[in-house]
Amino acid sequence: MIQRIQTVYLFLVICLSVLTAFFPLAEFIGKADKAVYEMTASGVYNLKAEMLMNSAGLLIVLLAVTLLAIAELFLFKKRMLQIRLGIYSMLLLGGFYLISGFLAFLFVDELNADFHLKFAAGIPFVCLILEYLAIRAIGKDEALIRSLNRLR
Repeated sequence: MIQRIQTVYLFLVICLSVLTAFFPLAEFIGKADKAVYEMTASGVYNLKAEMLMNSAGLLIVLLAVTLLAIAELFLFKKRMLQIRLGIYSMLLLGGFYLISGFLAFLFVDELNADFHLKFAAGIPFVCLILEYLAIRAIGKDEALIRSLNRLR
């Protein structure tokens, strides 16, 4: 399990998805009053740390991606199930961007604010790429096992 490259990919997905939950994803600057708001995975906050909008859906998606990657990591004997879980995780990461874009659009309209992405907004995309690489590596392992079974 540890010596396979997909283990490294999945471990990075776990670490990065947990980190994404703690860093701000975007920043909103009000056009009229120049107030600054930050969007995290749990909500939109002003500088006084008061929650203005709840976005717990993003946090739930990140938690689901983390749990799927952990399950995928420990199901190393069931490669086809690993691939399915990886595909579900990739779909959830795509959903993360859809949900965050929708919430950002709502908040920009509500506050008449400018929208600026932060560094942490790109981390789920890196997770998406790592998940794809893990699926490819798992598929190569499955193909190798099937070819060895044919030789017997």
